[in-house]
Amino acid sequence: MAKQIKAKKISVSEFERISKEIKRTDTVNWHGNELIIKKILSLSEAMSFVQNVVDSCFDNGVYRPELKEFAIKLNMINSYSNLSLPSNFERSYEYIYTTDICQTIEIVILGRQYDDLIKAIDEKISSLVAANTSAIHKQASDIIASLDSISSSIGSLFENLSSEDMTTALKAIPNMHIDEKKLIEAYKDASHKKESD
Repeated sequence: MAKQIKAKKISVSEFERISKEIKRTDTVNWHGNELIIKKILSLSEAMSFVQNVVDSCFDNGVYRPELKEFAIKLNMINSYSNLSLPSNFERSYEYIYTTDICQTIEIVILGRQYDDLIKAIDEKISSLVAANTSAIHKQASDIIASLDSISSSIGSLFENLSSEDMTTALKAIPNMHIDEKKLIEAYKDASHKKESD
């Protein structure tokens, strides 16, 4: 029988030492410019990246899928590099899609983390869209319930009127110009007539 070797637990300090050996940034010559690219984002930077992209994809609570890829690229540049983009989104859009900046950054960054961020963005967007859809369905159900209630109230208002009573009430509305006073009087007269019968 083979002798079992008990594995020694690796300490946190050893884990930290190994982690610190990994180069955190890389400097790339990008068209004659020194571009500093982070290989990995910190936890707070990663959370901000996801939130910024998701926020950029919604306009007054409505999901705008056409903005997603642009928002990802914009936030990739802002989060991973020292490159400054203009505050004008039209110009930023043009610069992003007419240069190789995103491809240059993607070559350097840690793909595992970036893939996880994209997955988190997709899941968060799906969750928000589902929540919005549920809210819309609830509002629609509430409106339908209100309309049903109004319909029932109107139905009970006229349930004791005969067709003759309705004809009398409608005759009080000459040429379809509604005179509220005549309509109310006709209804009262019809109701009183019904009660006296």
